[in-house]
Parts: sequence; C-alpha cells; structure tokens
Amino acid sequence: MARPAASIRSRFWLYAALLAALFVAVRVIFFRQLADSPLFRFPILDSEYYHHWAMRLAWGKGHPPGPFWLSPFYAVFMAGLFKVFGSISVSLVVIAQFALSVGTLAMIVIYTRRLFDDTTALWTAGLAALYGPWLFYDGVMLSASLIIFLDALLLLLLITQTDRAEVRPSQTASLRGDALWLILGLITALSALSRPSVLIFALVLVAWQMLRAAPGWWRRVVFYAAAIALLLLPVMLRNWAAVGTPTLTTASGGVNFFIGNREGASGMYDELDFVKSFDPQREAEGYRAEASKRVGRKLTLAQASRFWGLQAAEDIGANPGRWLRLSIRKAWLTVQREEIATNISLRGVAGFTPVLNALPVRWGLLFPLAAAGMFAVWRRRRALKLLLLYAASYFAVNLIFFSSSEYRFPMILVLLPAAGCFFAGLWRIIRARDSQRLVGMAAVYVVALVISNFPSKEIARAVKPQAVYYNMATGAVDRDMVVDAIPLYARALAVAPDFSPARVGLAKALWRIGNHDEARQEFALAGVAAPDSISGSPMATFLDELYEYTEAENYQAALALMDSVFPTDKNAPLEVWTNRAMVEAGLKHYGRAADAMMKAQAKEPDSPEWSHKAGRLALMGGDTMRADSLFRLSLRKYAAYAPARLSLGELALSRNDSAAALAQFEELRRIRIPDDSVRQEIRKFALKLGKYYEVWTIGQQE
Repeated sequence: MARPAASIRSRFWLYAALLAALFVAVRVIFFRQLADSPLFRFPILDSEYYHHWAMRLAWGKGHPPGPFWLSPFYAVFMAGLFKVFGSISVSLVVIAQFALSVGTLAMIVIYTRRLFDDTTALWTAGLAALYGPWLFYDGVMLSASLIIFLDALLLLLLITQTDRAEVRPSQTASLRGDALWLILGLITALSALSRPSVLIFALVLVAWQMLRAAPGWWRRVVFYAAAIALLLLPVMLRNWAAVGTPTLTTASGGVNFFIGNREGASGMYDELDFVKSFDPQREAEGYRAEASKRVGRKLTLAQASRFWGLQAAEDIGANPGRWLRLSIRKAWLTVQREEIATNISLRGVAGFTPVLNALPVRWGLLFPLAAAGMFAVWRRRRALKLLLLYAASYFAVNLIFFSSSEYRFPMILVLLPAAGCFFAGLWRIIRARDSQRLVGMAAVYVVALVISNFPSKEIARAVKPQAVYYNMATGAVDRDMVVDAIPLYARALAVAPDFSPARVGLAKALWRIGNHDEARQEFALAGVAAPDSISGSPMATFLDELYEYTEAENYQAALALMDSVFPTDKNAPLEVWTNRAMVEAGLKHYGRAADAMMKAQAKEPDSPEWSHKAGRLALMGGDTMRADSLFRLSLRKYAAYAPARLSLGELALSRNDSAAALAQFEELRRIRIPDDSVRQEIRKFALKLGKYYEVWTIGQQE
C-alpha cells in the first residue's frame, strides 16, 4: 500500500505542474471571455477609483488630496505596472493578477506540503484551480489577489523559516532571525496598506511570540513591529497632515464599523439613504456631510469617521443583546455560501464569463470540506497553529466590521489546504477502517454543509447582480457610449424587473438615441414623466420631414406640407411657427414670415427673441416702420436685450439719425454681452459710427 504514496512522491512536481497548467488554462479562457465583455471597458465603484488613482500616480500627479479613504498600495502597484509597460489598460492589471496568483498557488502548495504531505498538497492545488471566487477576484480591479499573494508569502515564511531561524541560539542565527522578522514585518505592512485587515493577525503574531517566550522573542517582536511602523508611519503622517487628525492607514475604519454594528445593521454592507452614490469619493463625502450635519459643524473625513465609530459604539452599549445577535448573524454570513459583494458581484461577472459559471468549487463546498478536513487532522492542531490563527484573525475582521466576500477571501489560504486534508485523510481513514473518525468527519461535513448552504431570501436578493449591470451602464452613459449602456440596463431589469434606477436609466438611454416611443413606455413603467410630449410623436415625424424639405431648399413642398398639417388658422406648437417663418422667408414672403414669427411670440409672450426676429424679417421685406415697432417691443419685454438695441441702432443709422444710433450704442456699452457673435456685430456698428474699435468698451469681462 506504500506504492501509491511513493509514486506520488516521485512524480510530485509533474503532477503539480499539470495542476498549475490547469490553473493557468482556466485563467486564459477567463481572460478571453472577459476581454469581449463590458467589464474591462466600464470599471465601477472601487475599481474605477483605483484605476483613476493609479493613472494619477503614473502621470506624476500624486495621490488624490485628503486622507486615504481606500488603502493606497494597490493603486501604487497598478501605477507601477502602468509606468513599466507604458499602458493604462485594465487587461494589463488582470494579467498581472493572474501572475501573482500563480505565485500564490505555488506558495500554498509548498507550505501545505511542508505541513502535511504530497497528496494533500496536490489535492489543494486541484481545488485551487477549480475554485470560482479566486478566479473572479483575479479578473476584477480590486486588491484581493494582491493581498492573498502577500499573505501567502507571509504564511510561507512563518511556516518554513521561523523554526529554522530559532533552532540555534548562535549570533548568526540571531541575525538571521532578526532579518526574517524584519522581512515579515515589511510584508505585513504592505498587506495592511492594501487592506488593514491583516493587522489583527499581526497583533496575534506578537501575542504568540510573547506567550511562547522563546529565547530572543523580544528581538523578534521589536524587529517585526519596527518594520510595520517603517511603512505605516509615513502614511499616518500624510493623513495627519491632510486633515489634522492622525489616521493609521485609511479614514474609512469608523464608517465601516458603523455600517456593521449600528442599530438596524444587517451584518452586510448596507447602503444608507444619505449616501447618494457609492463610488468611494462620493461615499466618503456623503458620510462626512451627514456627520457634519448631525454635529452642527464642518468635519474632516477623519473626524467624521471617528464620529460614526463612536455612534456605533453607543448603539452597542445601548443594546448589547442586539449586538450579540448581530455578531452571531455575521458569523453565519461569513460561512454562508454566497459571495456577498461590496463592489462588483461574482454573479454579475459570471453573467459574462461561462467558465466562471462552470467551475464546480465555491465556498458552499469548500467550507464544509475544510471543516471536515480540519477534523481529520485535529490531532496535529499544535503544528497548525499559525494557519488556525490566521483564519481566526480574518474571521474576526468580518465580526468586527461586516461580513463581506472580500473580507473572508484570504481565508482560502487555510481552507484550501484543510479541504485537501479531507480528500487525503479520507482515504487513510477508510484504509485504516477507523469508523469512529469516519463518522466524525461525515458529521462535521454534513453540519457545515447545512450551515453554509442554508437558504436565505434576504441574501439571495442581496447578491443579485442588477447593481453591477446598472453601474456599468451608468459608466457607459458617462462616456457617451449610450448604445452600449442599453443592453446593460436590460440585463439589470432581467434580473430584477422592479429595479427602478435601471428602468429610468434605460428610458433615458432610449430617449437619447431617438427611440422615443419605447422610452415613453419605460418612463411610464418607472412612474416618471417623459422629458416632453413631442419627441417621437407624429409631431416629431412632421418636423423631420419638414427639415428634409428645408435642407433641400424645397420651400414650396415644405409650405404645402405645413398647410396640410397646420394651416395658418390652426393652433400649433412654437416649433411649427418658427419653421413656417423660415419657409416663408425662403419664398421671400417676408411679411408672412414676420406674421408666423409673431405666432411663435404668442407661445412665449415674455421672450424678446421672437419679436426681434419678426422685426428682422419685416426689415428684409422693406417694412422699416413695422421692424422699428417690433424691435421696440422686444426691448419692452427685456430692456437689456442687446440684439434688439443693435438692430434699432442700425435702423437709425440707415435713416441718417446719428443721434438715435449713438443713443443705442451708449445703451449697449452698459450691457454685459456673453455672445461672441453679438459682440462682433456691435464692434462693426461702432466703426460705422466713426469710432475706433478701441473706443468701444462695453464694461464687461470675458
């Protein structure tokens, strides 16, 4: 029976290479599917913010002003890629994350092999290659892949090097140990600058060293803490300088604590009413503005975050029983099968990538396997203490703040090896005919399976991907890619037909591309009024046909069309009368054109524009008396209407009435005129009066 183990041992690296190839092949297929989807073109929320942040850094513009709201190292990592490769492509970041994850896989296999055996390491690699959430995080611009790479390196060094560095109490070994803990501290700090969650594990490591009290423990603690401080202190000082309040890494900690622990919290990331948008910048401003409103003075981001943290602490103190029940709920949410998103959801990405849908291993399978696998090797728990402490630390993060797929994701560095132990240990137990342990494993597996996969309508609603599609559609509209936004809005409504923001967004997008009839239907379904009652109606068809005639200067056909639809004695919208005036003028019927323009004036009686245009048309027909009257009518409606004053001045000049012309010019000098074309005409008028251009000063600023 020793032959299978010997065979695996002799061919371990071949099998490991094949599993690594599977790991890479899945990502290559995933990348090809991502490249054809909107996911690369329209990054959303934190992904979009990180992308813009990295571009700023790559272009030498520095970090955004103010304290960090998101952790900075991921943006620095992306900016480094952009500078090295001379590209700001999303695909470049995804490829880099694939490369990091290959390294992460290698490190997991190495420390799993060290802690257990070859078979367990290979099972671990196979599960990793088929684990959907890992593939998902590799494909989106979030810091998860970078964090587990750094944390895997941290665990690898802790598991494979710390005992070796402590085995001999010589000076050389002591220096080696100091260097190792310095490196461990730097890795921990980089992970903390990607997301501060690892700092809980850092505190656990320090406590572990102190409790062990092994020779030289204080040196290890000092070097480890000093290395962390070396990288975190400059960030804290920068945040302090930005707002006058010391903040360790980010200013969002108090807000996150409030979201997860306030009265009424669900245990997940809740969207509160006073935050109108959940991209990081607007989210931060929403919480800052609301905190300022509640305290009655303007707060900085850091002060606002502290306010929200204290508010949550008050809520906990006021009702500790509620908070305890909430914590139990967060514990269940953390082991629940669904990937509860705070940004882009796995289900949303899976809608574009069949390979992600096809991968069989998800949390709902991995967690029960890992629980049963850990039961199988529980006798060796002392040797596995670092893995257990690491998993417990990240589990605590979800309890302290709120349960989130991103927050629990690093736990796979422990769960994958534990699940590998299930398959490797199951065969050994069966072979040893250890029925007691077999029953125990089965019981743990079934209990964990039920707990992890227990259905919840609330969670099922929370993980629907409609918000992902809606946010991508909004990003497309912001880039003037309205046609691309329409199928994304439609996807959101296919998932959640009552999702009103997507319904309104779809209606507005259809309206912008001229599909007014369908847009009206969508506006009606959303209970929102359409922008107007003309577009897309028979009136729109009429105006389009009229436009074709006038563009071709076929004024007779245009007039015939107008007479057939809107005779001169029929009430019609303003657009009809302005178009009739243009058509009559094209036929040199200037009196009729002026009459039509006055019908437009009747539709907007307070506007000076239409009577002025009617006056110009009358002037073109030689009716100077009517033109004079209409220009003065415009000025009665709005005395500072410069075009009418200019027309009166020119009319006076044509009559050789210089005094009246100069009077209008003096009035024009007192008016602020923003229109460049009108200013140019007034300059020409000034020269006709015999004045130089330099003399004409209207007393305005451009």
